[in-house]
Amino acid sequence: GFHRIEILVALVNGITLAVLSIIIILEALERIGQPRSVDSSLMLIISVIGLGANLLGIYILRDKTKENLNVKGAYLHMLGDLLSSIGVILAALLIFFFNLTIADSIISIIIGLVIIFGAYRLVDQSIAILLEAAPEHIDMEEVERVLMEIEEVERVHDLHAWTLTSGVYAMSLHLVVKDRPISTCNNIILKANELLRERYQVTHSTIQIESEGEEKCIIPSS
Repeated sequence: GFHRIEILVALVNGITLAVLSIIIILEALERIGQPRSVDSSLMLIISVIGLGANLLGIYILRDKTKENLNVKGAYLHMLGDLLSSIGVILAALLIFFFNLTIADSIISIIIGLVIIFGAYRLVDQSIAILLEAAPEHIDMEEVERVLMEIEEVERVHDLHAWTLTSGVYAMSLHLVVKDRPISTCNNIILKANELLRERYQVTHSTIQIESEGEEKCIIPSS
């Protein structure tokens, strides 16, 4: 459904961050060739105020970045602004005491590169989710071994895992068991679901049970 809206917004957010950083870097490079006068006193006052606001924002968002990619995007914005404030403060001091106007451009380039790195991570994670790559915290070979620990399971195949949105994981798989009455299949599925939920935070799963013979009993669960 609309779970993927969060991922699409995060992707746009990351691309926007990268583009803005490139613009900042290009302008900073232009300023190196053509230095401009800077009001270091006003620059220092505004950057100190910005530093305080950004510290507050980062404190509020710091524990929620793993839950939502959009929150992570906002956090990266705040972190970029925080670095900018620190850089501007340093540049203002260098300009005020040593008249080093080039410091403004150099620090801007450094900040831009740092933000681009963070934006790349955000875009990379968003694209991975949209392409339904396996979640980073799930080792598929390990999942297969864990499921094989269920006494009735003989083999696991067609194992797939993907992310619906931040913190919401899905999985589909086939479990091969010894030939048995269909009434006993549900207990195997319950055990598999419990393992997937407790160890890998997979809350949406579809499991097909297959017997070693030709007959199959198919019971989807979620």
